[in-house]
Order: sequence, then C-alpha cells, then structure tokens
Amino acid sequence: AHDLLRSLPIGEQIKLTQRKVGKKGSKLDIIGVKDNKGELAVFIYSTKTKDPIAIYTQRWQIETMFKAFKSSGFDCESTHITDDLRLNTLMQVMSIAFCLAYQVGEIIALSQPPIIKKHGYRHKSIFRIGRDEITVILQNIIIQLDRWVELILQVFATHLIEVKNKIVM
Repeated sequence: AHDLLRSLPIGEQIKLTQRKVGKKGSKLDIIGVKDNKGELAVFIYSTKTKDPIAIYTQRWQIETMFKAFKSSGFDCESTHITDDLRLNTLMQVMSIAFCLAYQVGEIIALSQPPIIKKHGYRHKSIFRIGRDEITVILQNIIIQLDRWVELILQVFATHLIEVKNKIVM
C-alpha cells in the first residue's frame, strides 16, 4: 500500500477497501489523496464512515479555530477564569470573534490576494488577515467607522445569501 500511495499522481485519490491494519488486523478502509502541492494525506477509517475526507475537513477547521484561541490571536490559555459559566461565555464570545475575523479575512482576500511564500503557504492565514484588519479599524474607530460598517454589511450579506441558497435547494 505504501508504494501505491507514494506514486499517486497529484490531484488524485485512491481507495483501498477492507485492508488489515494494526496488530489485531482490524479491517478498515484507506484513502490516499495527493493535493495540488503534492502532499499526501492518508485516511484510515471504519467502513461505516461516510465521506471521511469531508469529516476531516470539518475537523481541521475546528483545529484552526482552537489554534487561534490558544496561540494565534486570543491567547485564551493566559486567562485566569475558573468559573464554568464565565468560561463558557468567554468561549462563545471568542467563537463569534473568530468567525467574524475569518469572514472579514475572506472578504479582504478577494480584493487583495494573500502573499504566498516560497514554501507554498500564505504569509498570513485568512483569520489573521481579518483579525489584523479589525484591530486596525478598532484602534482608529472614529476614522475607520465607514470601513467597519462596510465589512459588517458584507459579512451578513454573504451569510444571508448562503441561507437563502440552502432554503431554495
């Protein structure tokens, strides 16, 4: 299986079903995917799992949010809050702030594509682009009020279009 996955062409995927994995020889399915950069991702999953790549993609988005919570913007680990209710409130506020920063970052990236470094990754994440923009606006709120209102309207307009499209489908 290793040689088969290593020689997988870029942008392709291969599924290996009912493979024995581990010391006990549990039968699991394997999907190998090579992205456009040539990086290989291997998913080992139960045969009962539907669309493991979609599940992993959602999980990765959550991991990105937790990274922002911990080290890329919110530094929540430095809080001294121990009360469950207050901690829950903090997590909710950070979740809203993360979503807002991410959507603002997406809006900005449409008009100003992010810089891609030599290793193929963005100089700044979409979240970071949005967070930095919001920070600049809030630091200069009197001067930047029009920009803030414009971004908020774009965020909610995008969301409303997505909701409308889901209802129509």
